[in-house]
Amino acid sequence: MTAGVAAYHSGAGIIGELLVGFAAEAVALVALQVAFGAVKSPVLRSAIAIFFATPAAIAGYQASLVLAHIGVPSATWRVVFAVVGSGMRTESQANRTAWEQNFGMGRRLNFGMKATSHPAE
Repeated sequence: MTAGVAAYHSGAGIIGELLVGFAAEAVALVALQVAFGAVKSPVLRSAIAIFFATPAAIAGYQASLVLAHIGVPSATWRVVFAVVGSGMRTESQANRTAWEQNFGMGRRLNFGMKATSHPAE
């Protein structure tokens, strides 16, 4: 998102912003899959997953807070709903990352690396 906003502010326009944003997201996704697939240590895999799930947590918090402003009058309850929404978004991102690596996209994006065996097979 930051790359897209930077492109927009540099004069690329809305279409340029979208193209740069999507390209940056694609590069980040490939980097995640390659790093996650190359690392065998569960501690390092957890660190990589946390690194990529943190933006999802922030986005989940902000989206939940905005939606809570629509119908929740109490500021305390808005924050509670935002924290719960953030946790749900983070958990879904972490599950998606693990699922793709074990059963889907991670195997297709191995870029010629030796395929690893997965316990689910």
